[in-house]
Amino acid sequence: MSPVELYWDYSGAASDSSEESKTVPFECPIPCRTNGNGNLWNVMPIISVKNTPWEIVATMEGEHYFPEARIDGEAYQRDRFYATTSFRSEVPMPYFSWAEYKINNVAVDYDIAIKGALFLANNCASLSDRESLVEALMQTKLRVDSPSGCMHNSEPQTGIDRSNTTQIQEQYLFYLAFENQRSDDYITEKLWGSLSAGTLPVYFGAPNIREHLPQKSAIFADDFKSPQDLADYLIRLSKNKDLYNSYHKWREENLEEKFLRKYDFTKTHSTCRICKFSYALRHGFGFDYVLQEIREPRVPHLTCQNKFGLVSHPFKEYWLSISSRRPLKVESSIHDKTCSIDETNRALKIDHNLVTRSIYDQDGVTDFDIDGNFQKGYMLKLETPISGSNLTQINSKEYWLQDCTSRMTILLSERIDTSVLEDGTLELVIHFPLRIRIILEDVDHFHEGAWKRHSYFGTVMSQDFFFPLQAFKIIDD
Repeated sequence: MSPVELYWDYSGAASDSSEESKTVPFECPIPCRTNGNGNLWNVMPIISVKNTPWEIVATMEGEHYFPEARIDGEAYQRDRFYATTSFRSEVPMPYFSWAEYKINNVAVDYDIAIKGALFLANNCASLSDRESLVEALMQTKLRVDSPSGCMHNSEPQTGIDRSNTTQIQEQYLFYLAFENQRSDDYITEKLWGSLSAGTLPVYFGAPNIREHLPQKSAIFADDFKSPQDLADYLIRLSKNKDLYNSYHKWREENLEEKFLRKYDFTKTHSTCRICKFSYALRHGFGFDYVLQEIREPRVPHLTCQNKFGLVSHPFKEYWLSISSRRPLKVESSIHDKTCSIDETNRALKIDHNLVTRSIYDQDGVTDFDIDGNFQKGYMLKLETPISGSNLTQINSKEYWLQDCTSRMTILLSERIDTSVLEDGTLELVIHFPLRIRIILEDVDHFHEGAWKRHSYFGTVMSQDFFFPLQAFKIIDD
């Protein structure tokens, strides 16, 4: 496997040139190399992947401060992908990871914690206008302490390290986890850090926050009609130990399966996940966008032959006479099923050696090379794993056979009559030498409209078929 090589460009223009900065190996199950240090705070580098036209927009800042990080559902059509905090990214970059946060630590001690709320922030000109909400809460009877630069009205308790956010949070019943912008999935250390500290976060930020948290693990400011209503409820909790502790019951239990599944991928470093995504896209493998893992296509990339030499996987091959529609005699050099195809077993003799079919399995595609005497008419039948009979003609030499999970692309060197039966069996009428390429891949349901568009892999394999690269050896006499 050739490695995936990532080039991080912080100037805003992606380049795969290795002249200025060499890549180094990065620990990953697939060969992966990178020249980047992974810094994604307050910056938005463009990552390019060597030998591809791709650009990957990468940042952990929100889209309101970095508009180019806003997900464009059609960007993939321009070879642009995303690695941002949005879970609509091909490679999400959430603030939470299992290596950084243990969110189900024990809760703060209700009996000794300050019966009020803590607010920490340095940016006092947020796009979410969180300052107005904090100021309104400060005007109520709820105690709100802000020992930080924004809304400063207090100092940390004696003996508390001012630079240790967790240590400060542990002193309070509540923490005002107010984000500086409001975007789906943009959930920063303000929330995850407060959960780890054992305090009860009061959250104001991502509109879809409930999709990301264990049930009853936070209070949401949006649930209250006014700051006064929110303050009244927090005061009520501060006076009712049982009610307050009910928001920490989840800490005593196993984390919800929904949460574990949603964030399981963060156990793998983001650079490795970018390499995995790139490898899958480049080689036509499936990619599980939830688990962030490469997977075999639903119809695996493997060409196998039965004991007669006919293809048995990923489709079944039959040769018939057009006139009688009867199977023709075939001869091959193999006697047992095999999925290893080489020069000794790739050729199949058809109809008493009148026609020769050679098969090649390479780069996840199956190629047929058909030659011989075509005075008789021949039909090649392929029983495909594609359900239904939806055959789409892309042009005179390209067809798609597709269902909701898989797509078979059929490429022909010459125009021939092609049809499909209801069970997904493809019939090709052959009267002359012909090359056929068959590409099997998963249907992409992650990207908008991708189910009806060429994939990157399909495009490359089609170009290779119709416009193959040629190599010449020059001999100097």
